[in-house]
Amino acid sequence: MEIFGIKTISLIDYWTIIHILSGIIIGFLLLKLQKEENANKKIIISNIIAILSLAFAWEIIEYLGEIGVFGNIIKTWLYGIEYLPNRLIIDPLSILLGFFIVLKKPKVFTPATVLCSIWVIIHIFLFKSAVYLNQ
Repeated sequence: MEIFGIKTISLIDYWTIIHILSGIIIGFLLLKLQKEENANKKIIISNIIAILSLAFAWEIIEYLGEIGVFGNIIKTWLYGIEYLPNRLIIDPLSILLGFFIVLKKPKVFTPATVLCSIWVIIHIFLFKSAVYLNQ
């Protein structure tokens, strides 16, 4: 196990950045859907549950891609099975961190959306695998 590195053996990888940015985006949208200027404890708890539910749902979808359920191209691009502690602990907590960031600083939504979009477009259309930066 490594602290930082390739997704198959590390607690933290480059995609942790995207998880934080995604948490900012999802958290902002949830808060806007609730139309609350000042989030109270009940709203925060319901958003935490929603965000963690989405995070774990995504991790299941990602795992299915890694084992080839969605085809060999996606399996190859995802480049192996993600390290379990990263998948079950770090990724969901990173998304949750993004939510807490946007809760305190809502103005980070726009830069987070731009950075996340650029990152995803570059990685999907330019890089040959999800771990290209590690290779």
